Amino acid sequence: MASQEDARLRQVASCIPIAPFKGVAFYDVGGLLASPEAFAACIDLLVAYCEPFADRITSIGCFDARGFLVGPPVAMRLKKKIFMLRKPNKMPRVSHTVRYGKEYTGDDKSGDDGLCIQEGAVQSGDVVLLIDDLLATGGTMGAGIDLVKQCGGEVLSCVCLIELGALKGRDRLVQTHPNTTFFNLLSEDLWAAQTQ
Repeated sequence: MASQEDARLRQVASCIPIAPFKGVAFYDVGGLLASPEAFAACIDLLVAYCEPFADRITSIGCFDARGFLVGPPVAMRLKKKIFMLRKPNKMPRVSHTVRYGKEYTGDDKSGDDGLCIQEGAVQSGDVVLLIDDLLATGGTMGAGIDLVKQCGGEVLSCVCLIELGALKGRDRLVQTHPNTTFFNLLSEDLWAAQTQ
């Protein structure tokens, strides 16, 4: 069973090339979208992780923009409502906004960015799963957790395709959000193994 899962993880990773972008190594999920088989494997693996606690989740929040690619298929399979966490000035009826720092220059060219949530996206008492493509310094994910909490919800788990372990984002988030679990589907080791 584990070797079959390892093979599926390698299949997913093989479709995501690394390219320099805005001064950092950028994991380009566009390749994953070009392979229906690898994309399906990716969604299957994410759903398998979420299924044991899916009955506790009321909704799934997806980050602008690459979280929009994997979040909806996961939400559909788990039969959960979905909401967007977007950059400022991208949607109407915004109820809350959080500013945060990123590992590369943000849209305002300062390294800072913002994240917004719409009115009614999260209700008091909601239990949320957050999903994105990448966990780096933890700034974006932390801002998402803060937004959900401002709306009266709780983040049960944060899921990403790839974690850049050297940037210690998970460590920071675990310290500030000890009741939230963090899961990454792919580790950087998969790409290192491909180059050997």
